[in-house]
Amino acid sequence: MPKLTFFATFGKFKYGTYYLSSLTKERSLAQNVDDLLFSRGSGLADEFDRLFNSLFVNPEDYKRIVRFLSTSNSGYTREEIAAKASSSGGGLTKILRVLKENGFISAFQDFSGRSKDLRYRLTDPFCMFYLKFIDGHRTNDEAFWENSQFLPGINAWRGLAFENVCFAHIRQIKAALGISGVRTEVFSWIFRGDDEHDGAQIDMLIDRADRIINLCEIKFSIAEYTITKDYDRKLRQRLQTFFEVVHPKKTIHQTFITTYGLRSNEYSGKIQSVITMDDLFR
Repeated sequence: MPKLTFFATFGKFKYGTYYLSSLTKERSLAQNVDDLLFSRGSGLADEFDRLFNSLFVNPEDYKRIVRFLSTSNSGYTREEIAAKASSSGGGLTKILRVLKENGFISAFQDFSGRSKDLRYRLTDPFCMFYLKFIDGHRTNDEAFWENSQFLPGINAWRGLAFENVCFAHIRQIKAALGISGVRTEVFSWIFRGDDEHDGAQIDMLIDRADRIINLCEIKFSIAEYTITKDYDRKLRQRLQTFFEVVHPKKTIHQTFITTYGLRSNEYSGKIQSVITMDDLFR
């Protein structure tokens, strides 16, 4: 398992230093994860419950919201949370505020700018990992992580973990783009589709005061990422949808944020800027 995705799981967590101190250099990263979370008597297997019970007076209320938020990578509006997680009113307002203040969730404004489109996402790395692979998914395989490195579910999780790393390093992304001194706002964009357009989603938009918008595609890859003919068509269709739905009055720069950069081919030249993992941790 690449170190980046492991540190995305534990390194940004409030108690990340404590967790990382549990690693032993004699064992591989995957073996360490199995020791901490999947082996018999592992030290962190019940950490989720211990954590919430120690932090909150009514931990089940908070765990219910966090579990619900874990079911969507793009997050939910307050209205959706109230309707589907059996909470409403001032109680929900307080829970969302406290979870946000404690770093468990983040609130992302949609590019539309409408307050009702504020989406709450689970962004705490440990909770995301626990709810994806441990909660309700107990396994007898004490080497589960080492034996599951190339399963589709693991690869999908790596992509989401990398996306969260990117949102946690906006300052470094701006530096790599050469716009550290430019005022910016960062958004996501989700379009559900209508009679004329298919749905579309853009991982990250950096709306700049110098009248440029960086449309950022975030891709985790174990090598240079290759834009294929089919993927190029998807990018073009999404860009066209964005123009026709949003009608931006700024210049659009297509940006790729990926672990090891883009492989040069007939499609890569359409990308104005490329940011790599090294840029995020420079």
